[in-house]
Amino acid sequence: MGIATISCALLLLIALVGGLFAYYQSYLIAAAGQRLTFAVRRRYFAHLQRLSLSVHNAHRTGDLVLRATGDTNMLREMLVDSVLIILSEVLVVFGMLAVMFVMDWQLTAASLAVLPLMTLTAFRFSHQLREAVRLQRQRDGRMAALLAEVLHAIIVVQAFGRQAHEDARFGDFNKRSLKQGMRAVRLEAGLERVVEVLVSIGTAGVIWFGVRRVLQGYLTPGDLLVFIGYLGSTYKPLRRIARLTTRLSKATVSGERVAQILAIQERVRERKNARPAPPFRGAVTFNEVEFHYQKDVPVLRRVTFHAEPGQLVGLVGANGAGKSTLLGLIPRLYDPIEGGVEIDGVNVKRFTLESLREQ
Repeated sequence: MGIATISCALLLLIALVGGLFAYYQSYLIAAAGQRLTFAVRRRYFAHLQRLSLSVHNAHRTGDLVLRATGDTNMLREMLVDSVLIILSEVLVVFGMLAVMFVMDWQLTAASLAVLPLMTLTAFRFSHQLREAVRLQRQRDGRMAALLAEVLHAIIVVQAFGRQAHEDARFGDFNKRSLKQGMRAVRLEAGLERVVEVLVSIGTAGVIWFGVRRVLQGYLTPGDLLVFIGYLGSTYKPLRRIARLTTRLSKATVSGERVAQILAIQERVRERKNARPAPPFRGAVTFNEVEFHYQKDVPVLRRVTFHAEPGQLVGLVGANGAGKSTLLGLIPRLYDPIEGGVEIDGVNVKRFTLESLREQ
């Protein structure tokens, strides 16, 4: 009874300690992922606020929001969940291979014959999968942008009965996203099937070669059975690693989308010697100002005028003629391509952005 009691107590203790370690492992991994997402989103949002309006005009709001929410979550999977799982599985594989090498190095070499094919297959499929996922995320970004635009102007959509038109637009983007999503699913399924076939080929080759080794007296039947058991334990994590490459491919695309925005340089920069702006009188001068959003498509051409404090100046022009752009140059929401803007005879670039814009 004493031995039985001690054995039961040890089993309970092992289960308790194992469960405790498993809990903290899951908690720490999840916490690291959440902190990573928090840090990336915070930096992303801060960077977005400091980009000039020309950058925001070139990107749709819905797509920028999708990058901050969905893509950052996928990035967390790549850097935390998938990477840690792959590292643990790689350690298991190396441990099994070490034991197998001690048992019979020739059989171990035979079992590794399919590894280059697995690697090549995973690389090829993951490359195609990244392309499919990249197109799908682009479609999703356009859908998110359309959804944001429609909801922002829902009163106009309903007032003019444009629901059917917007349904058709959204349906078109949705079908394109579905097409790329199904392509990604086919690639994932294809990778898993090819890996399974390669594992079967490797197992069959080891059995065939192992039987010959037994007949030649180099191995006993029991050793061969044990070796095949270790082989199954080696191929199992390799299958899982192959499946995780699909998740890594998706997460890589999401990481690229976030990094694409973070890599955009601020076009409106504050000079190192910029000084706080004094209280303005309000005299505004434009000197030979030129501006464009796209190269070779000018919006403002050699604009020159002077407005005294309190003077009423009217800006007249068709939609898109550059009236709002002209006003945006004064608080440096944009910077002119050529020429300069002055307030009270001082170029606005000499002032700090905060002191300039708060007036």
